[in-house]
Amino acid sequence: MFAWILSNVDGVAKIYVKNLCDKIKLNIDINTTPIDVSTQVPIKVGRNKCHIDMLIKVGNDKAFICEHKIGSQLSRKQIEKYKKIQLSLEKETIILCL
Repeated sequence: MFAWILSNVDGVAKIYVKNLCDKIKLNIDINTTPIDVSTQVPIKVGRNKCHIDMLIKVGNDKAFICEHKIGSQLSRKQIEKYKKIQLSLEKETIILCL
């Protein structure tokens, strides 16, 4: 639902990404930078395939990997998996657990 709102409600993705960038002190011109929101993005890590809950691509060189945790804990194994995914995306990537 959140990804749908980011993708379909005018201006929400820009406000959300600007808020994220402000929190981590990442300077991006949000008015001219394209934002793409995808869910259940398949990524191959080694011989295994996994899915990212939500991937927010910001321009051509930055991305946010979003792991949504509702009613469950984040495991160390998931963190290690996302570190490997970061390397495979070839973008400056920030991991968020929501």
